[in-house]
Amino acid sequence: FFSVPSKMFPINIPVSLVPPTFQQHVQTSTQNLMSSSSSSSGVSPGTIVPNGAGITYQTVQELGAGCFGSVHKVVRTHDGKILAMKFQSLRDPKQIAEIHKEVQMLKRLRHPNIVHIIEDFRHSQYSCIVMQFCAGGTLQGYIKNRQGSKALSTLRIAGYLMQLAAGLAFIHSKNVTHRDLKSENIMMSANQEDVKLSDFGCGRYIPEGKNQVMTLSGGDLMIIPPEMAHRAQGVPQMGVVGPKYDMWGLGVIASELVSMKLHRKDICVTQPLCLDPAAQAQILMDAGRLHEGKFRRMLEHLLRHDPNSRWPATDVMGHIRKHFLQEKAASRIEPSKITTLSAKLGVPESSVLEAWSLFGKADQAGTGSLTLPQLKSMLILMGLEVSSRALMNQLDSDGDGRLSFEEFVVWWCQKDKAWVPTVHQDKQEVSGQLAKMETVFAIPAACSLVFTDEWNKYDSENSGLVTPVGLWTILSNCGVAMGTDIKRFLDSCGGDSQTMTFSFDDALHWTK
Repeated sequence: FFSVPSKMFPINIPVSLVPPTFQQHVQTSTQNLMSSSSSSSGVSPGTIVPNGAGITYQTVQELGAGCFGSVHKVVRTHDGKILAMKFQSLRDPKQIAEIHKEVQMLKRLRHPNIVHIIEDFRHSQYSCIVMQFCAGGTLQGYIKNRQGSKALSTLRIAGYLMQLAAGLAFIHSKNVTHRDLKSENIMMSANQEDVKLSDFGCGRYIPEGKNQVMTLSGGDLMIIPPEMAHRAQGVPQMGVVGPKYDMWGLGVIASELVSMKLHRKDICVTQPLCLDPAAQAQILMDAGRLHEGKFRRMLEHLLRHDPNSRWPATDVMGHIRKHFLQEKAASRIEPSKITTLSAKLGVPESSVLEAWSLFGKADQAGTGSLTLPQLKSMLILMGLEVSSRALMNQLDSDGDGRLSFEEFVVWWCQKDKAWVPTVHQDKQEVSGQLAKMETVFAIPAACSLVFTDEWNKYDSENSGLVTPVGLWTILSNCGVAMGTDIKRFLDSCGGDSQTMTFSFDDALHWTK
């Protein structure tokens, strides 16, 4: 379809001109999502929330509530995009100032491992913050649900910690400290391959040229670092806060992933971790016993009482990557298989062996294939900015949702010769990649520009993601004959079309 000349692409189809079945689908989907939903806060499922600028949202269900307010799953009514909305009361002037600070902070922090803010506005007595929806829930909930079952693999833990450290390294480079880092504030994607920092309500700016500030407040008292232990003891005095504050929090999260024990439920039930030497000793003992002790050294450096001796986020990333690259494959590959694949694919045997050295580290169970989370972790640890989902879509020839070794070898041997799908769609970079897009996706350069332009217009908040309905709209605006039966299109996207999202590269792969 992209062979159509770009001048024939109609641009900016008004919402009012979208076929009735589209808007009917949005309404029906919203009603389906709201079934069996309930709310413990003052915001009920089905509430219409206008942003004051012509866009409305409809609440679906409450995701969580606390003293701060509540977070709800919402649908943007004009396009069906599923998002999250944080409702906070505007009655307390101090809280209003804190909300404003959090919003301004989030607007500055755009990173793949940070939950994106879409917009903020006031509605009734609430401040409303619209954010990216993470269908996988919190890391705390994920660990809780897995307790009693098989532990996470070393690779998965390393992949999660690499992502969290990357997010921390980014905010610290922007002179921001989170101050409330815990598994409850880590969000996960639908397939649990991505983790993202969220809830910057306790976040604090560090003045330029300094690496810490003095403050009276901090985050969760049960996992507060030693330099702020006086708060847990009720002593009202100033304490030091800086990037190393967050590294203690990362150590707490790492210990939960390693041991599959939640601090509030299983470890620090009666007193904070920083005031419980026995709990600290147990954490290090567990780390030495589990996963062949591979995470003990890192935890020793993150849970140190002297903040200046804790590892920064960049050191954590370097340590994990170094140890991953030194890992041995879980099993050996037969020489005959190397020879066979080399001849079949027309690549050197050394390339097949090199691919196995990486693939075998990820396939610790020896199944001969990788799941999406395993692939994501491996790519992160290799330092490759590649969209794992786009790569899976591109290479999973049998559609079983797993990447076989042969499929991996195909990509590994051509990754330096063809365009590699990146995690983020960079507007400036895309214009320089048009020739490769034409080679890989068979999309003419002129049509690629139109597609990119329509993507950017639709994804105006620069979230990097669109729903299937959004993709349908983009393609319609590009002049593609999508027809009026949107349900048929959604069915072609899969059974989870109400909650799934496409990245820019996912969209290109799907389009091809």
